[in-house]
Amino acid sequence: MKDNIMAKPVQRKEARRLRKQGKSVKEIAKMVGVSTSTVSRWTKDIVLTDEQIENLRQQQKQWGKQNKGAQKNKETARLQRAKFQHAGRLKAQEQDILHMQGCLLYWAEGTKDRNRLEFVNADNNMMSLYLQFLVKSLEVSISDIIVRIHCHETDIERIGEIQSYWSNLLGIPLSNFGKRR
Repeated sequence: MKDNIMAKPVQRKEARRLRKQGKSVKEIAKMVGVSTSTVSRWTKDIVLTDEQIENLRQQQKQWGKQNKGAQKNKETARLQRAKFQHAGRLKAQEQDILHMQGCLLYWAEGTKDRNRLEFVNADNNMMSLYLQFLVKSLEVSISDIIVRIHCHETDIERIGEIQSYWSNLLGIPLSNFGKRR
C-alpha cells in the first residue's frame, strides 16, 4: 500500500482522522505507511486540544524513560558534533586556503544536516575540490564517503558509465556509490 500512488488520498484521509483523534505524527506514519514528514505536511493545519497535547507530552516522557539507549546515542552524537565544530573553528583560524574553499563550497552547495555532510553539484572541478577538502582538510576517509548520482537515465549500462566516470574522476571506488550507511 505504501508504494501505491492511488492509495495516497486514502492514506491522507486516514492520517487526518487519526491526527484529529490526537495521535502523534510518528504513530500515524507507522499506521498509515508513509513518512513522518508526509504526515506532518498532511496534518499541519489540524489544531490539537490542550488535553491531546498533554497526552502526547506524557507519551513522550514515558517513551523517554523506556528508551535510555536512544538518549545516550543522541548525547554521544551531540558531543561528537561539538568536538567537530570546535576543531573546525580552530582550523578556520589557520586560514588554510583549501579549508576556506571547502567551507565556502559547503555553504553554497551543501545540505545543512546535523550528522552528515552532503554536497550536490555536477561540476567535476567543484566535486574534485570538495573531495580534497573532505580528505585533506577534514581527514575524512574515502571509505566513509558515499556518492549518490541523481539522473534521469533508465539505461542500466549508461548509469554504470556515469558511475565509472565519477569513480575515476574522484578516485572513489564504485562500491561507495548509491549506498546509505
